[in-house]
Order: sequence, then structure tokens, then C-alpha cells
Amino acid sequence: MMHDPIESPLVLQPKMWDHKLMYPRYMFDSGGQSIVFPKEFYKWWKTYYAASPILPVHNVQIRLVADTNCSLESFFIHKKPPRDILNKMETI
Repeated sequence: MMHDPIESPLVLQPKMWDHKLMYPRYMFDSGGQSIVFPKEFYKWWKTYYAASPILPVHNVQIRLVADTNCSLESFFIHKKPPRDILNKMETI
């Protein structure tokens, strides 16, 4: 069933919760530890949680989500609109 995107935008529609999927977040920087962290985490998860059938989380899939530190570069970079658009602006 298709929803009307004007009356009910996709962002406002309720999302189904998936108990078999988990998105843990971790802070990523370009240092050494953050680069090897996903591999180590997945190895740890498979060893201690996924391998144990008595735990209720052994069927849960993990997808790591990296958060990055905001740098001055990310704050100062703003892409300007094309010059044609800027020239066509109407004065009030």
C-alpha cells in the first residue's frame, strides 16, 4: 500500500523495531585504535555472544556505526550555490 508523501511523509511514518538487529555507535578518529576496532569488536561478539546459544542475543546481528569528531574543517566548509542562482536573486 502506497502512502501519499504529502499527507504522510516517510520521515513521520512509524518504523518497525527489529529485535534481531543492533546498531552500536563508536567514536571514530583516524588514529590506530579506531581503525582496528570493528574487527576486534566483531571477533569479540562472535566469541562471547554469538557462539553461546543460551544467551538471548546470540541471534542478534551487529552493524557498527562510526561517529566522527567534528573538526574545524567540517564547521568551516560550506558549499556556495552556483553564481547563476546568486545573480538571479530578486531584491525586495
